[in-house]
Amino acid sequence: MGTELAKAYVQIIPTAEGIQGKLSSLMGSEAESAGKSAGGKFSSFFGSAAKAGLAAVGAASGAMAAFATDAVKVGMGFDSSMSQVAATMGVAVEDIQELRDFAQEMGATTAFSASQAADALNFMALAGYDAATSMDMLPNVLNLAAAGGIELAYASDMVTDASSALGLSIDETAELVDKMAKASSKSNTSVAQLGEAILTVGGTAKNLSGGTTELAQVLGILADNGIKASEGGTHLRNIMLAMNPTTDDAVWGFNQLKLSAYDAEGSLRPLEDIFLEMNEAMVDMSDQEKQDILSAIFNKTDLSSVNALLSTTQMRWHELTADIESASYSMDDMRAAVDLSSIAWEKYADTSWGAKNLAAEMFDEIAWNLKNNRLSIEELQDYLQGEYNLDFEDAVTAIEDVQNALENATGAAQAMANTQLDNLTGDITIFQSALEAAKIAVSDKLTPSLREFVQFGTEGLGKITEGFLNGGLSGAMEAFGEVLSDGLDMIVDFLPEMIDAGMALLSALGEGILRNLPKLTEAATEIILKLVGYLLDNLPEIIRSGLEIIVTLANGIVEALPELVPALVDTVMEIVDVLTDPENLGMLVDASIQIIIALANGLVESLPRLIEKAPEIIRNLLEAIIKNTPKLLKAGAEVIVTIVKGIWDNLKDIFNAAGQIVGELLAGWDEWLDSVFSAGVDAITQIWEGLMSLDPIQWGKDLIGNFIGGIKQGWEDLKTGVKNVAQGVKDFLGFSEPKEGPLSDFHTYAPDMMALFAQGIRQNEHLITDQLENSLDFGERVIGLNARVTGALRPAMAESGNRTNSVTVNVYGAEGQSAEALAREVERVITRSIRTKEAAWA
Repeated sequence: MGTELAKAYVQIIPTAEGIQGKLSSLMGSEAESAGKSAGGKFSSFFGSAAKAGLAAVGAASGAMAAFATDAVKVGMGFDSSMSQVAATMGVAVEDIQELRDFAQEMGATTAFSASQAADALNFMALAGYDAATSMDMLPNVLNLAAAGGIELAYASDMVTDASSALGLSIDETAELVDKMAKASSKSNTSVAQLGEAILTVGGTAKNLSGGTTELAQVLGILADNGIKASEGGTHLRNIMLAMNPTTDDAVWGFNQLKLSAYDAEGSLRPLEDIFLEMNEAMVDMSDQEKQDILSAIFNKTDLSSVNALLSTTQMRWHELTADIESASYSMDDMRAAVDLSSIAWEKYADTSWGAKNLAAEMFDEIAWNLKNNRLSIEELQDYLQGEYNLDFEDAVTAIEDVQNALENATGAAQAMANTQLDNLTGDITIFQSALEAAKIAVSDKLTPSLREFVQFGTEGLGKITEGFLNGGLSGAMEAFGEVLSDGLDMIVDFLPEMIDAGMALLSALGEGILRNLPKLTEAATEIILKLVGYLLDNLPEIIRSGLEIIVTLANGIVEALPELVPALVDTVMEIVDVLTDPENLGMLVDASIQIIIALANGLVESLPRLIEKAPEIIRNLLEAIIKNTPKLLKAGAEVIVTIVKGIWDNLKDIFNAAGQIVGELLAGWDEWLDSVFSAGVDAITQIWEGLMSLDPIQWGKDLIGNFIGGIKQGWEDLKTGVKNVAQGVKDFLGFSEPKEGPLSDFHTYAPDMMALFAQGIRQNEHLITDQLENSLDFGERVIGLNARVTGALRPAMAESGNRTNSVTVNVYGAEGQSAEALAREVERVITRSIRTKEAAWA
């Protein structure tokens, strides 16, 4: 599905505006208005985020487009190589789809890329291999190339040529690859040098009685003596040809040694036996006599190699042979087979071979006889019964165990390849190979559409050219219009596929997350636990650094709060709209209940530790509160004034909202009561059933016993804790030492404590007076006004006989007018009225 996304990116992102225009023209104004409506809902809130998001999307889309472009380029190269393979095999590209898939698999799972695998397959096709044979052969080639650190195409050419020259089957070729790897690690040569030597000796090596084992053995011994690569292959070929004397001198030489290189059946004997016998025959000869005989049998140019073989000890011959014969498996494979075997080894503990501790060597011997000595199963069973005293059933089981081990064994080439790649460079190589496989997979999804577009373009150019030839410029433009129209139709046809791809990607992403949620949760839990462990180990240093960060962040947040709060409120309201949906709310409640239960269980389990730490925590909190009392009082006064003012200013809205809330609550009251009553009955029933399951008498006894025991045990700690708290408070405030109990001299330090609280209030009383100034000022103005009214009216009232101070004044305030404004208006009206009266009386 990721490849479908890449397809969508390549075809949509570069032409987003153009496609938007095309959609607008197709869908009409409704699409545009719908887009404005949807966008307008969030535009104000997400304005800044949108800018950053667009930049991120632009970067991401650019990266995705670049990846897709590179993927297409890689896919084109791979397709070209596979087309070459098909052409070499003489078949159509679609006929080698299985081979193509296999090359991709090798590219995704090995150190070599799919393109390299395709090049190797072409050498196999040149060797005449069909697709099935090539798939069998390719893993061997990959192992050899990785083990020897050589180019894959060269390794393929080497293996196919050697296989053809020696007449080997697929299985025998696989063994040759392992033997080459083992010989290179056990002698002074490399895989590439051995391969060059084998190609040089060519088909002549088919006459070796020991097959590919002896071939690798002799070339390894020559390499130990500095005769390597093509030089070693040339000398071995000449030496083998000299084993069949064709001249009188050569016949004389063999007669002098009383030696024949061939057995009674006319087959060449092992070169190891021939050269060991030569040594024995010449042991009493002078150097001159030895030189004469060897010169008669062999070419003078090959004498250095002949002397190298003659000087090799029998132990070295045998040692290298044993190593090479076990090239397709290891002792570790045999030990694993012993461990998995169902044989009761303890019943052979008294045998000379020591039961299980030497069973791996017995399994190694079985493997050697199966692979090299070619013993039949029956012969091998008889051998095990006679040599190791195994029961017949155990002999059969041992052979089966070894056969299974050989089928699953790691050959020398693969083991060497694994070792070669067991480092960062190897990891990067494997990653690059896997990355190319991913690119080819992306290309496979993109290529059909791209090919269709390219073919459409080619066809369109042809139409335009034809139109120009037949109708000149007018004909060309007419053809161009037709091509352009067809192109737009093609784009419109592809749009549903692109949209489906995007939706499928989102769906697959969601399904993938849900399927892997247990693993993700487990991993997250493990991460959290490790982080907690790290935090505990480094907590002091982290806290010191963290406090500095928190203070800095707090300062920054305080400065940004005027802008942050409205945005956060909008965000919260959007979230609340989603969360308060009944269906979503039900799921959240279920999850919350589970969390609460889990938290409760955790708290209950941790209660002893909490109780143990509670006095210390309380003591620290109390000390911090006492030290910061002035700051807390100041902040509290500011908070109270701010809240009161905010409530006063919004009192009307609060009352309106409260009425609506009460109405909503009353509207659902009956349904809520039924639900609460039903749930309450169920809860009471469950609680009652839980209580009835207890033994009340024993539970009560335990409760009382534990309570009394806790009081007894904790009494001394309680007294000590109270004393420590009292002492801490007194030390901080400078109180005197108590004479008896912790509160015996409270009267001596209570005034100090009260003075401290009073000091905090005095230092912050301006906050209250500032906020109440308007109200107090209003009262003062009213009192002063009353005095002025009384003073102005008293003479007039005395003359008129009116002894009251009551004066009625009509004041009309505007709706929503503040108290302060209303007070000013009252003062203004009364003052104007008094002046009017005074003028009249005057």
